[in-house]
Amino acid sequence: MTSPDFDPRRDAEPAVRSGWLRPGERLAWTRHTPTITFQVPGRGYRGKVLKQSPWRTAGRRALAVADGAVTVLDFFASDVSSGPSRPEVRVFGTRTGCRAATLAEANAPRSFWVLTDQRFAHLRADDGALHTIGEIPSDEFGYSEFTHKRLTYERIVFGDGSGIDFRR
Repeated sequence: MTSPDFDPRRDAEPAVRSGWLRPGERLAWTRHTPTITFQVPGRGYRGKVLKQSPWRTAGRRALAVADGAVTVLDFFASDVSSGPSRPEVRVFGTRTGCRAATLAEANAPRSFWVLTDQRFAHLRADDGALHTIGEIPSDEFGYSEFTHKRLTYERIVFGDGSGIDFRR
């Protein structure tokens, strides 16, 4: 159970440990991510699906590819000390309905991410309980870590090539 003053940064891990984990399941981490950046064609920077008319589709795809390339270059080229702050979470994929974007689009102030040895999930605390927004079994995603410009990221990648990077 969760209380009305549930704070995901403070309360997510105890709430997950006290009732959401399955017997024998080991918790790796919980992450509250109020801001998510999307780098997915057909979606805006904050994940909203963009309306596309047929005559603009080709142009928008070209712009999305160019914008994605510039954003990725900015992400990896800017200096940590002087550049814009890195997003806490970056969703990437090659199509609007990719698995990562679909899972992340329901992000809310009281939602958070959970990684265990058996699954990766997006949860929300409401009405005194934890609700699963989405859940992926461990055999349907890959996990890795990488460091770039003194920052460490944890990456979850799904079978469709889409994924989510979490800044540590």
